[in-house]
Amino acid sequence: MGIRLTAFAIDIPRFAALIERPVGELLWSLADQGTGEATEPVMLYEPKGPHYHARSGDGVWMSIIDSSGTLTQHPLARNGAAWPEALRASAREFISTHNSYQLELLLQAVDRCCSNGPVVRVIAPERLDWIWSFLAAAETELTTAECEQLTLLCQKLLRWRNWITPARHFRLSDFDFVVLPSDDDANEMGVWSVSEVGCVSTLSGKLLSNLQRSFNTPPATSSDLDPQAWDQYVRTNAGRLRRLPSLPFQVLNLVSFVD
Repeated sequence: MGIRLTAFAIDIPRFAALIERPVGELLWSLADQGTGEATEPVMLYEPKGPHYHARSGDGVWMSIIDSSGTLTQHPLARNGAAWPEALRASAREFISTHNSYQLELLLQAVDRCCSNGPVVRVIAPERLDWIWSFLAAAETELTTAECEQLTLLCQKLLRWRNWITPARHFRLSDFDFVVLPSDDDANEMGVWSVSEVGCVSTLSGKLLSNLQRSFNTPPATSSDLDPQAWDQYVRTNAGRLRRLPSLPFQVLNLVSFVD
């Protein structure tokens, strides 16, 4: 499958309120609201530690694999007094003390389980090289300043990868978001602020309006898409960026993961 980009639009006020809830309470809420498919919104990664799963129609379970490789599962009550310490902590505290994969799992679960919720997955999961085609078109269809601005914002999603754009190294601490994980070594995280989302939307719209030709196929791409299908693929993703402000969110951030 290769390296992929996943991105979520997030309504900050509602998401900030959601993550103040205890992890156990949030898991039970996701299990109650689920659509029937199994969800694994959060996990613990301490050595030999438990994994917590919220399953639609089946409540919340704790899974433990012992030293012999035997898996045991235990249902967890709604009563917070019986929860392990990790489930009594707020989701904000849990996210901030674990790696970014936990945040991605939580966003996936909220998007999947909460109708009209504070999280909507807008890119998931897509190959990265459409961004090369997108920025190559920006060089001819936008002003130099606009192209540089769009490139910078794409670099925030790509982080250190320099085979699509010139390398720009962003640290996790460079991003302003309602909660940041302890690290993102496993799947690099990117963030666009409210103003950056608006900027990308405007520039994407201008690029799509100006472009009177097909998007170029990246050199050495492994795509099995023909040029016409590739053009439509890039247009689809660019259109998703253009439409971001149309979401009914009060304060919109975009959070991405590359893994």
